[in-house]
Amino acid sequence: MQALTLLSTFAYNNNPDNWTAFKRQFLLYRTASGLGNKTKQVQSSTLLLIAGPDAQRVFDTLNFAEDEDTEDVTVILQKFDEHYLPRKNLTYERHKFHTKTQFPGEKVESFITTLKRLSQSCEFGDLGDSLVRDRVIIGLLDENLRIRLLRERNPTLQYVIDACNAAEIAAEQQRQLKQQKEVDAVRYAGQTRRRGKKKETKDTRTNQNTQFQCKKCGTKHAARSCPAFGKTCNKCKKANHFSKVCRSTSTNLSELYTDMNATTDMTENTASEETHLFMDELHTDTMDETENITSASDDENLFVDELRSQDTEWIETVRLNNHPIDMKVDTGSAKNILPVAMYKQVRQRKEALQKTKVTLTSYSGHRVKPVGKGNLLCEYKDKYQTLEFEVVKGNRKPLLGLQACIMLGLVKPSDQTSSDKTSTCSTNQNKTQVNNVNLSSTSVSQELQS
Repeated sequence: MQALTLLSTFAYNNNPDNWTAFKRQFLLYRTASGLGNKTKQVQSSTLLLIAGPDAQRVFDTLNFAEDEDTEDVTVILQKFDEHYLPRKNLTYERHKFHTKTQFPGEKVESFITTLKRLSQSCEFGDLGDSLVRDRVIIGLLDENLRIRLLRERNPTLQYVIDACNAAEIAAEQQRQLKQQKEVDAVRYAGQTRRRGKKKETKDTRTNQNTQFQCKKCGTKHAARSCPAFGKTCNKCKKANHFSKVCRSTSTNLSELYTDMNATTDMTENTASEETHLFMDELHTDTMDETENITSASDDENLFVDELRSQDTEWIETVRLNNHPIDMKVDTGSAKNILPVAMYKQVRQRKEALQKTKVTLTSYSGHRVKPVGKGNLLCEYKDKYQTLEFEVVKGNRKPLLGLQACIMLGLVKPSDQTSSDKTSTCSTNQNKTQVNNVNLSSTSVSQELQS
């Protein structure tokens, strides 16, 4: 009786395969336990006991002929076959065989076993092995393995099985080797990054010890140690240089800015949905003339000065997403600008550009429509800020605006008393004040429209 616990009670559940599996299990138990050597009554009773109550109720409804022995196990199993197994449709059985394919994640061994089981109900006879071989080759997921097997001339079923098992083992080994290489690559990248930081620190120390002639203060000193940084020129009232090296020839440049800002405020009050933001400071040593600029777009227009002096530019190295970039510092700019090629170099892998309605316009009248905008992590000394950049096409110099300079500690905010004054000048008066300012012996005129 202890051996009976090895068998599970039969449950049909409208699945003929359940009866087939139970019948096979009972026949194995009958042979292993020596039940076949006992009387017919013991064998039939054991079968019904193991099968359970449902099978016993079905047995009571079975019809036996007069010459059929109701205690013969073979006869009882045959009657159960007629009850539980539907009449086989050969066409449908062969359809299931010929449409079987390997599904994703299924092992080759399981796929071949299923094909062999399906072929048993198809009555293929001597063609069974060859048809199973053909179905294995056609139903494989591995296209390269299928092509290699199709090149073989009349391979046997066993050859195909061995080739499939070998390919599956090789693919698993290749996957493990690839994972190991990726781990090694990550470790090597970490070591290279650490060595690069050490080398960069060494180069920075070397540059800091180098003396050069500074055009901002007129003396010699090491990099990033200019005494004029943060100071205001007494001549032109601009920041970060002394009056003895000032290139401006006009002392009324601040008045020019005041008049231009006042006129801009008047223009903003009369033109709906137009915002004129002046970007980039006026370089008086190279500017010849400015043109009248108007906007007919609902987009935000930002003015960028394309006339610049290479000698007076203020350049700082800022790390964008941990990439060192030499950027122009412009306290007169309202936006930060970055070329598209440089943005692709420093952006995160999955970070895409955002849409922008900004239109950049130079004082010379050239308009540039940014391809988009993006946010980047900026690092300067011990300051970390996430800043927004307008991304433009072409080989343009990256630029940091006023707000970014304040956030990164490049400059300190100062009181702009001139911008608080109420402008009472008319448009004609603004024209006269602008035209009266002489910059580097060249008259600069700009028509400001209200």
